[in-house]
Amino acid sequence: ITRRCEPLPSEAQFEDANSKVAAPKGKANLDHEDSTGVYHQPTKDSWYWWSVNAAVASCGGRFEPAEVKDARFPADELESAGFLLARSTEWVVLTRELVRYAAGPGLMPFKQLIGMHAGADEIFWPTLVLNIPNFTQKVSRQRWYMKWDPAGTGHSPMVLTEAHLKEILNQKDQYLFMRKVTDDASVQLMRQIDSDMETEPGGFIQLDFSS
Repeated sequence: ITRRCEPLPSEAQFEDANSKVAAPKGKANLDHEDSTGVYHQPTKDSWYWWSVNAAVASCGGRFEPAEVKDARFPADELESAGFLLARSTEWVVLTRELVRYAAGPGLMPFKQLIGMHAGADEIFWPTLVLNIPNFTQKVSRQRWYMKWDPAGTGHSPMVLTEAHLKEILNQKDQYLFMRKVTDDASVQLMRQIDSDMETEPGGFIQLDFSS
């Protein structure tokens, strides 16, 4: 989880599945005190979709989401009022309790609000858990291998190729998935990964879809 305007207190809180995060209290734009006792102004995350301020209108699957002319998503106003915005990938594993909470009718205003943001699919869950009062469920590390172009916009990760193979294999115990790959540029990489999986001692379940 990456906050929009202020980093979480410590990345060490998310080192493993036993870590917990509680919804912070107070305004999101508070100064942060480091281990030396020095206060720092909060930094703003450079994620591409934070820079897209236009409000979006949507209605489930009835029509394609469309930008609303002369309207914007009130991100700064929300955080000034203590509402925390955050992002993560779209792919998450959720507890039954969190799913029940999210499916409740009382959350409809939250869903309508977040649905107005251009990056709604990537901010819905992290923003939700950071604003649930007294939330103490576990938040584990992200298990996706991704590479980002430092000179890019932050809109999408780099396409992985065979040049990334060594790094992926050296860190394969840390990741369950990788992205992004394409049918052309990533062919050799995916073949090598498949080959490594097949030879991994005791490691992988082979699925048979022939029946």
